[in-house]
Amino acid sequence: MAAARAELVSLRWERIQVLIRLTPVSPSSIETLALRLHRTDDPASGMPATRAWSEDGDIVGRFNVMLGPGGVPFEPGHWVLAADAPGAEQRPLEVAGPASAQLPGARFETERGTYEVLPSIVAGQLQLDVRLQPFGSIGARRARSSRTLPIRIVRALGVAGFALLYKLARLASRRDPTRILFLGHYGTDLSGDMQAVLARMTERGIDRERPVAIVRPMRSRGVGEWLRLPLELARAGTIVIEEDVLYMISPVEARVIQLWHASGALKTIGFSRIGKPSARSPWSRHYKDFTYAIVSGEHDVPLFAEAFGMPENRVLPLGHPRMDRFFDESWRAQARESTLRAFPMARGRRVILFAPTWRAYGAGRVYDLSVLDYARLHALCVEIDAVFIIRL
Repeated sequence: MAAARAELVSLRWERIQVLIRLTPVSPSSIETLALRLHRTDDPASGMPATRAWSEDGDIVGRFNVMLGPGGVPFEPGHWVLAADAPGAEQRPLEVAGPASAQLPGARFETERGTYEVLPSIVAGQLQLDVRLQPFGSIGARRARSSRTLPIRIVRALGVAGFALLYKLARLASRRDPTRILFLGHYGTDLSGDMQAVLARMTERGIDRERPVAIVRPMRSRGVGEWLRLPLELARAGTIVIEEDVLYMISPVEARVIQLWHASGALKTIGFSRIGKPSARSPWSRHYKDFTYAIVSGEHDVPLFAEAFGMPENRVLPLGHPRMDRFFDESWRAQARESTLRAFPMARGRRVILFAPTWRAYGAGRVYDLSVLDYARLHALCVEIDAVFIIRL
């Protein structure tokens, strides 16, 4: 079959994803084709674009270089942009464009070394040259870790011990496909999302049709719950979580529903931080067991798919369950009145809320409230008749 032909309009990077924009040489050349990357030594292999779409007569393909075959980074070697016609028919793709020196590359420092991707156009093909330069010594690798050796040893022993308990629990128990486990992580009680889902399940009678187990967050767990946790994980058919707490065990055979604990993509998290200090290893099992994740809207789908290292069709823009109450007029009126009774100085005034992201753990993660100019804030509040609330 004759090759599809296109002209490269642009190639740019967004964190760990490369966006390739092409203009068909003839209108029907590639707009119905599915873009993919494959190794030059194995044309039958390949990785489809994370997402591809048409825009102003062009076709745009986005590839996550940290999410290649097998859910791990693209292997070192030469990867060529190709196209598949409807019916999975492979078709060569000829690309014309600028000299290779004008195409931007990307470089990421990882736990295994420097991972580099260098695009170029060679013999009419758009090619990504993937390289991994290992660290020169074990010491250099350890120097990039934010944890001291004793902490790493204790953590490794804890993970190994928990994984062993889970394996024993799998041998001693049978998985129930109907059993649902709610596994908390933050705070002292289940999150608002989990409580909202449980409340709706109770309302619909699902909790009477299926066995439901609850394991409270770490700060509230006693010894008994810690010992019960491996057994609950082994028995559950569906696990509902709000963070990544399953990377310690293998394999995870249950369906995993990730509610996450934050609404909206306000900062880089997970694999989106690759190349930055304290980032997850792209070869790790972190986030890799999620069956589905929910997000607040369509805009967040590609961002959280990138952060979790999962396909976009498994990130569902359903909204967060805990937000449903904001659409309940009676709840809103009751909540507002309850708040005004607790803070009567806010009644009839404009309210300014300052709620910065803050963590009670980790070096450098404590928010410095001394940067606020309280005198100017007070003057502003007096001027516009407002109250200023700080909520960490």
